[in-house]
Amino acid sequence: MKAMVIGASLAALALASTTPPALAGSDDVYFWCWKQADYVRPVLMRGEKEAWVANCVADHTPPLATRKKKRY
Repeated sequence: MKAMVIGASLAALALASTTPPALAGSDDVYFWCWKQADYVRPVLMRGEKEAWVANCVADHTPPLATRKKKRY
């Protein structure tokens, strides 16, 4: 019984580590947005820069697929 619990937990951990996060942008977009934030005038403070980068990443990542309505 204990071996089965350990095996199931290892399988769940392996599955969770191999699936990419659905809402995250790629690292390339993230780093590109940080570089672009350096060129924004007037100069952004730390919190403003983080918010600007978050908006930039959101603008440059594709939207999630929408669910189709079921026809009964």
